[in-house]
Amino acid sequence: MTRQMPPEPTAEMIANGQIFENQQYEFKGEVDFSNPRKKSDFVDDVVAFLNAGSGYLVIGVEEDKKKGFKGFHPLNGSRDEECRAILSRLQDTILPVPLNLRVDTINVDGGFLLRLAIPEHRMRPYQNRLNGAFYIRTGQKNTPLSRDQVRALFKSHEDFAEDLGRLLERETATVETRDFMQNKGAMLHLGILPREFYELDRPSFDTGGMRPKCFPSFHYGSHMLFKACENGVEAKDATFDENRSLTRLFVGDDWFIHCAVAHPVRYDEGEGRPRIFEFKEDLTRYMRRLSEMLDEEGIFGCFCVALSIRHIGRSGWSWKLPGVDKVTTRPALVERVDDPSMLDAFFGKLER
Repeated sequence: MTRQMPPEPTAEMIANGQIFENQQYEFKGEVDFSNPRKKSDFVDDVVAFLNAGSGYLVIGVEEDKKKGFKGFHPLNGSRDEECRAILSRLQDTILPVPLNLRVDTINVDGGFLLRLAIPEHRMRPYQNRLNGAFYIRTGQKNTPLSRDQVRALFKSHEDFAEDLGRLLERETATVETRDFMQNKGAMLHLGILPREFYELDRPSFDTGGMRPKCFPSFHYGSHMLFKACENGVEAKDATFDENRSLTRLFVGDDWFIHCAVAHPVRYDEGEGRPRIFEFKEDLTRYMRRLSEMLDEEGIFGCFCVALSIRHIGRSGWSWKLPGVDKVTTRPALVERVDDPSMLDAFFGKLER
């Protein structure tokens, strides 16, 4: 489950001692990015939060380690510039890039404080690029992750890819064996494995009961109702071509997701020129809708995602990739399934 953010710190809560440095709060008098050591220490603090869960880091608060709150050290100048500078520097110095950090300001006499919100990020482990270190927050301290701990976290990424590959092949074989899809052209296969797959007590997808849930078809946007099938539920459309489907979306009881799309890339009749630009728009829109559905269902990832187009040889645009029957990407671990860089890598393979 995703951890909830702790209460948002205010100037009054800090001054009254309601909020103090602990597992979820850290105070800084100032951050000097011109000093390499202090800059690296600040990044260490954020990395430690990212690897531990969620919390807040407030800049402009002086604290005595023994007596607690000492006073405010307000900032001046452009609030927007200060907020943007913090985010930019953190995204430049942390791997993988943390996408959900937020910075705003707290009004105090003489200026403002910077409040950095660090929601739970699930692409762990996070690393300080400046010194190569991995930290995790334990109480008020940053504790280095041991080599074995780091290795174990990275191994989980490898397990993601291995499990996704196995499930993707299983569901691809299911689609071909049942033979209900249009089969006279190329086929897009999409596999998504969320971290929630490994949460054995997580409830399965709820189809909606008396108010059944639906999902748009890839090509036309018409809504497909979810119905029970082996190992989960599926939503598929139907055409006048022997009632065969163009789109089938499967959501497993374990939250593995597979989507099969017939004729994903439209092409001009006659010269057979593929409309790659339209395919980019279609797939980007579809992945965005999938991401929204997962948010609605409380599936926050991270996600291991694999994309492939198979049977190119039987499509009307096979001349563009002579001798190639399948284009695929290596499984990518992403915060959201509509990650632009992942999609760009896939589109790049089609355009080579």
